[in-house]
Order: sequence, then structure tokens, then C-alpha cells
Amino acid sequence: FITTNDLEAINAQKSAGVTFGLAVGHRIVAHGAPS
Repeated sequence: FITTNDLEAINAQKSAGVTFGLAVGHRIVAHGAPS
């Protein structure tokens, strides 16, 4: 049984994960991908 609060928490975690992933990706691009 999932409540609205649970869905909001899941969405918040997804958003944080995507933001973190983009930040890491940009950092790798900025410094050059390790070969």
C-alpha cells in the first residue's frame, strides 16, 4: 500500500539521483573522461 507521501518521497529521491548523476557527468566532461 503506497500513500501519496511515499510517492512524493520516491519522486524526490529520483530527482536527487538525476541531479547528482548530471553533476557527476558534467564534472567528468569538464575534467576529461579517464581513459
